[in-house]
Amino acid sequence: AVAGWVGFIIVLSSLLALVGMKQTFTVPVYERNAFLHRAHAVMTGLRYRPAQQSDHLLIFKPKGPAVLAEKITVQLGHNSALITAPRGLIRKIQEQL
Repeated sequence: AVAGWVGFIIVLSSLLALVGMKQTFTVPVYERNAFLHRAHAVMTGLRYRPAQQSDHLLIFKPKGPAVLAEKITVQLGHNSALITAPRGLIRKIQEQL
């Protein structure tokens, strides 16, 4: 019984680690204000809220008490943005931006 429980915990931990792993991708930014508005809309649609913002960095955190959820960061460059997000959200963000 203990071996089964340990196996279950290992499989569950591995699955959570894979889903929560962060990945980074780049998005072209043609017009800064339009991109910022669109990024904000996409992140709030994914149930994330703005947590910190500066001229070149946006950080979004999950709404409510999401202990295991990771933050999403958007680093704005000259003509592009570097987005780092949990692996499970990458495709959704790419499709909507």
